[in-house]
Amino acid sequence: MFPEASHPLITDLEHLSDSELLTLWQNHTEQGRYFVTLYCRYGPLVAALLAPQSTNPPGFLQIWRQAFLELPAHTFGPTQPAPFDSLKSWFIAQTNLLPPEGLMPTSAPIPLICFLEQTLHTFNPRQRFLFLMTHYFGWSETRLTAYLQTEGEFLTRNTIAQENTQLTRSLQKSLPTDICQLYELS
Repeated sequence: MFPEASHPLITDLEHLSDSELLTLWQNHTEQGRYFVTLYCRYGPLVAALLAPQSTNPPGFLQIWRQAFLELPAHTFGPTQPAPFDSLKSWFIAQTNLLPPEGLMPTSAPIPLICFLEQTLHTFNPRQRFLFLMTHYFGWSETRLTAYLQTEGEFLTRNTIAQENTQLTRSLQKSLPTDICQLYELS
């Protein structure tokens, strides 16, 4: 799918596991071939996940920009919370967090979006996932429970509801008072 995939610098690394590639990339940031190999390995998956929404070049770019910035600091494995316990599940989760085309609220003021995003970045990945899937995509606690169970994390609907209530309060408290006043947030 990608012309880079047939280059000897990449084909020589195809036999390495995700963990080995990530470790090599983390230890040798001056070499781009480890990232490119991950790109060639997971690019088709990300493209396929985006295909039902449309061919979303900005979304595809956003996923890979995020991978480039975040993955050097990540570790994956059974000790990590789902859905961030493997590289594959990380890419699936990141793709699922992209808003479908046309869903981005065009009436929301850009400064408010910026402050909300800044606050959301203070949440850990699971908290962000729960908050966004509930408040942005309208997933019910039942749907979140079922999804998380498929990823090996068992939370009750009540736990998810309580956590979302706490996250909403935290988000509101984190916004500057003048922003809340300006945009009439309670």
